[in-house]
Amino acid sequence: MRSLTKRQKDIALLVLAVIFFALLISYSWFQLYAPAKEENTRAVTALVDQREVLFGLQRQVAAKPVEQSSSSRMMQRKVPVLPLEDLLLVQLEKAEVKSKALINNVNFAQDELGGTSVESSDQLDTATEDPALALKQLTVEVELTAASYEEIDRFIREVEATERIFVVQSIELDTPEEVREAAAEKEPIELTVTFQAFYRPDLLELVPEVPKLDAPMPAGKEDPTTRAGEDE
Repeated sequence: MRSLTKRQKDIALLVLAVIFFALLISYSWFQLYAPAKEENTRAVTALVDQREVLFGLQRQVAAKPVEQSSSSRMMQRKVPVLPLEDLLLVQLEKAEVKSKALINNVNFAQDELGGTSVESSDQLDTATEDPALALKQLTVEVELTAASYEEIDRFIREVEATERIFVVQSIELDTPEEVREAAAEKEPIELTVTFQAFYRPDLLELVPEVPKLDAPMPAGKEDPTTRAGEDE
């Protein structure tokens, strides 16, 4: 068999080059472009959701300036000027009792809603004029055990039914999906539900009018925030 001619070699090299570039383009698409596009879509969706939360809160909380103490008390039931973690614990306990789920632990974290700081005097004036910029976010992470998905749904609905504005941020099941499906009817379901609540720390003059904690802890119940420390 005679060796390949120069023309045949050139054609073979051209075919190999086309195949190589096709593979390179496919790799770039699936490994680089597609993940980046998906991440960008998720970021845009998260931004849209956050803007909806901001606009919704702005309509509910900042429609009119607070002029009377009575209107302040009513509005502070939705968005108080202090985080009021103790009052949130009582509301979570009530949802726990009604849903028959079990709260194992509760964690609180405070941060600014937009994740940015306001530093200059002009920015401070803008934040004062725009209540949405003055909102602070309180993240409430609830570790929960439930006997069924109905109890989980009831717990979330009871929390959302409270006067304080809550937004469900995430629900994370601690049990792997395959185990979850096989043992859903037998084993308790462990999960972590993360809520977002909001408060307005810039309205210091309204601190005397914050909602009071007038309901004691249910009899025989422990503070969920201290259970983890006691177990250690």
